[in-house]
Amino acid sequence: MKLLKILSLSLIYLLTSCTSDDLVQQEKNIETKMDPSFSRMNINSDFVTNEKNLNIIYFVPNDNPEVEGYQERLSELLIYFQTWMKNEMNRNGYGDKTFGLPLNALTGKVNIITIKGNEGQAAYDYGSSSKILAEINQYKTQHSSEFSSNYHNLIILPQRKDGGRQPFYGFTDGALKGICFAVDNPNIKVSEIATTTSSYIGGMLHELGHGLGLPHNSEKVSEKNVLGTALMGGGNGTFGRKPTFLTTGSAAILDKNEIFQPQVIPGISYYDKGSYTINAKLSYDPILKKIIVNGNFTSSIPVSKALLWLDPNTENAVGVNKDYNSIVWPVNVNGNTIYGEIPVDELFVKGSTMYEYKIRLLQNNGVLLESILYFNFLNNQVIDPEKSVLFFQNCNYNGSGYWKSLAEGAYTTQDLINAGIKDNDISSIRPASGYKVSLYDGNNFSGELFTVTNNSSCQFNDRTSSLKIEKIIN
Repeated sequence: MKLLKILSLSLIYLLTSCTSDDLVQQEKNIETKMDPSFSRMNINSDFVTNEKNLNIIYFVPNDNPEVEGYQERLSELLIYFQTWMKNEMNRNGYGDKTFGLPLNALTGKVNIITIKGNEGQAAYDYGSSSKILAEINQYKTQHSSEFSSNYHNLIILPQRKDGGRQPFYGFTDGALKGICFAVDNPNIKVSEIATTTSSYIGGMLHELGHGLGLPHNSEKVSEKNVLGTALMGGGNGTFGRKPTFLTTGSAAILDKNEIFQPQVIPGISYYDKGSYTINAKLSYDPILKKIIVNGNFTSSIPVSKALLWLDPNTENAVGVNKDYNSIVWPVNVNGNTIYGEIPVDELFVKGSTMYEYKIRLLQNNGVLLESILYFNFLNNQVIDPEKSVLFFQNCNYNGSGYWKSLAEGAYTTQDLINAGIKDNDISSIRPASGYKVSLYDGNNFSGELFTVTNNSSCQFNDRTSSLKIEKIIN
C-alpha cells in the first residue's frame, strides 16, 4: 500500500506551488462579476465516478469542529468543479473527460473521508503539512479501502476560529505530487460562487489543479478577451465572477492524469519517470515574428505531446510561485522529433526581459520531462538565439541568477551594465555555433584575454569587464 509521502518542512516550502498570501492579495483587487458560464451549468446530484477517483479528506482539529453541512455543501461544490472541468476538457477537444469523484453508496453524494486530528487548530498552522499527512497516513493504514487513488488527495480543513493561518496550497511535482490543501467555511458553496468577494472557492479549484499535476500558466494575448483568465494563472481570483478557463496545455496534462481515465489503462504505471534525453535549439524568424524550437528526444516511456513553456523572468522572478505569467503551447511529436513555432505577438511580456524556454515532454503516464533553454528580448525585439551568446551570472549555466543574450559586437564595461550584466559577474557562457567570444578582465578590451568558442563554465569566473563577440570566418 502506498502512503501519502512526508517531507520535512523546509522541503515543503520549496515545493509549495502557491500560497494563501496570493489569495489575500487577489481579494483586494477583484471586481465582482458573474462568470457567464455559471448560469449555463446544470448542477445536480449526478456525477462522474471513475475506476480511480480523487480522495477528499476533511481533516478536523480537536478544538475546531466540522463546519455545519460540510458534506452536502462540499459534495455539491465538487460536482460543480467536476462539471466545469468536463466542459473545459470538451472545449479543448478531449471529450467529456473529467476527474473522478468517489460515490458514497449510502447517501448518493460525493464520499468525503473525515479524519479527526490529534491536536488543536494552532498546531495545524500554515507549515503543518507534514504533521497533517502523518496523521492521515496513520488513519490510512487502518482504513485503506476508503481511499481510491494512491496519488491525488484534496485535504480540506475547517477555517481556523483563532485567526491563524493554515495550509492552502498544492504540489505539482516531487514527493508530494498530487496533494493539495484548501479551507472550508459556511460560505464555501455553489450559491456563493457568483457573488462572494473571497477567493477561497476559486482558490480551492486552483489548488486542486496543482493536486492534479498542473503547473502555473497564463492566457495568451489572443485568449484574454475571448476566454478570460487562465485557471492556473490568476484564475483563483476570477473563477465564477469573470470568465475563467483551462488552457490547452493544462488540458493536455489532465488528459493523461490517472483519475481522468474512466477505467485503469493496462500497462501504464502512473507517474513513474523513465529515462530521457532532450536535444533542441531555438531560433527566431524576424519575418514571421516567431520563436522556433527544433530538436529530438529519447524516452523510455511513450510521449504524447511536447509542451513548450515560456516563462518570463520579470524582476528576476524564476522559481516557485513566480511563474503565474508563463504561457504554454502543446505541440504534437513526430516520432522522436520536436518542432514548434511560437508567435511573439502572443506574449504579454517583452521589453528587455529574459525568458526561460522550457521544453516539457508529456509521457503517456502523466509525467512531465523537462529541459530548459534561454533567450531574451531587448527593447521589445527578440535576440536571435542562433546569432547570439548567452551569459550566465552563475557557473554551470544556472538560471537561478540572471542571464543575458548579446548579439555580435564589442561591449565595454558600461555597455555590459547597460545590457544588464554587472562588472566582473559572468560565470558561464554558451556561444551560438560559429561564434567566438573574447573576454577581457579590463575595461575597453584591455588586460588578460580569454577566448571562448564552445560552452564554458567557471573558467574565467567573475573577471569579465569587457568583451567582443565575433562570427568565426572559415
